Amino acid sequence: MRLLLLPAVLLLSHRPAPAEDGAPVEIRPGVSQGAKITRKTTTKGNGTLSVDTGDVRKEFECRMGGAEEVAEEALEAKDGRTTRARRRYAKKDSSFEVPAAGKKDAKSSSLTGRILALERKDGRTAATCAERNVDPKELVSETLDDEWSMPVWPRGPVSKGDEWKADAASVKSWAASRGRKVEDATLSCRLSGFETRQGRRCARIAVDFAAKGTAKPGEKQPDQTLAWTLNGDVLWSLDDGRVVAFALKGDLQIGWTVEAAGGKPEERWTSTMAIELSGEATAGTASFGDDEPATPK
Repeated sequence: MRLLLLPAVLLLSHRPAPAEDGAPVEIRPGVSQGAKITRKTTTKGNGTLSVDTGDVRKEFECRMGGAEEVAEEALEAKDGRTTRARRRYAKKDSSFEVPAAGKKDAKSSSLTGRILALERKDGRTAATCAERNVDPKELVSETLDDEWSMPVWPRGPVSKGDEWKADAASVKSWAASRGRKVEDATLSCRLSGFETRQGRRCARIAVDFAAKGTAKPGEKQPDQTLAWTLNGDVLWSLDDGRVVAFALKGDLQIGWTVEAAGGKPEERWTSTMAIELSGEATAGTASFGDDEPATPK
C-alpha cells in the first residue's frame, strides 16, 4: 500500500546558513509558479498479516516496498502551495510479498513515463492524463498532498529548540488525501537545527505524526480501518519554502472484515507493519521526457 504516506534540495542562495545561536527563522510555504523539483522516494514495510475465523487465527509474515522518481513543475501556486502542476514519473514501482503463502506481487505503475496534470480542488487533488493505457484507479491515488507537502510550518518565527503543534485543520486535510476519511490527526514539530545542502539553507524539523480513519480501496472491497504514525526528521529549505528531504519511521495498521457468504464464515483481517519512508529531492530541475532538464531556478 502506498502511503501516505505522505512528502533534498536546491542551489540558489548566496546567503549564509542560519547560525545555531537561536536566531528566529520563518518556516512558511514558498512554492511559486514555475518552480521545478525532482524527487526520489523509497518506502519499506515489514510486519504480519493475520486472519481470524471464529476462534482460529493464522499469521503470515509480509513485506512491502516502493520506489519513485518524479519530476514536477508548479503551473499555479497560491499562498506558497502548488495548486496546479504537471508531473512525470521516471520510475514508480511497488511490491507486496507474503513468503509463506508464495505470494509476491511486484509491478511498475501504468503512470511511468506519462505526463500527468494535477489540480487542487476543494481541498483534494484531481489528476488527469491525456495519454493512453493509463489505469484510472492509479490516477485517483495521485495527490498534491503527500509526504513532500507535510504541513510542518508554525504560526510565526521559531528558533532552535522551539516546539509547536501544526495547524489541526491543515494536518487533517493533508492526512485525508487519497480518499481517506480521517477521524483524528495530530502533528507535533520541533526545530532541532540547521544545515546547508547543495547551497541551500535548510531547517531540520523533528516531527511526530499520528492519525486514524477509514478508507475504501474499491467498489467490491470492504471498508478498511486505518491507524498510522510517522516520526523522524524533515528537511525544510528556507530558500525555497518546501520540504526537500525526509527520513521517517512509523507503524501502519489496516483492518477489514470479509462477511460470511456461500457457507464460508466471517473473516477478520489485520495487517500490522513497521514502515520506513525516505526522500531526497533536487529543486530547480525537472525533465518531462521531451525536453532537457530545466536550468535550476
